[in-house]
Amino acid sequence: MKIGNSTYNLAIKFENEGFFKVAFPLFLECFKDEKIDRGDLLFHCGWCAEQSSEIEKHKAIEYYLRAGEMCDNIITKMNSYFRAGWIFLHDQKYKDAITAFKYAIETGHQEAEFAR
Repeated sequence: MKIGNSTYNLAIKFENEGFFKVAFPLFLECFKDEKIDRGDLLFHCGWCAEQSSEIEKHKAIEYYLRAGEMCDNIITKMNSYFRAGWIFLHDQKYKDAITAFKYAIETGHQEAEFAR
């Protein structure tokens, strides 16, 4: 399978259609293409892990937190921390949830387009 936009677009297509088990390995394959934002790929891996009952949920948190650290896109970075916080909240890990939500908020306030 060709790496790059076609693989990424196919992964996005399957993810949007709810085929998370199919999309997940495609996103992993996209890591071979150094032109694709690693943080974005990690976010999508986290989303697939969170949505799929067969992929462990704690892996989603790992993907989201790594995405938050690495992502170039501010919206994806904020959403990564938010999703991690959401999972922590539902796992009743409140201190971790607060920390993740705080990172999401601080990330947004550091950017000029969100600071008002």
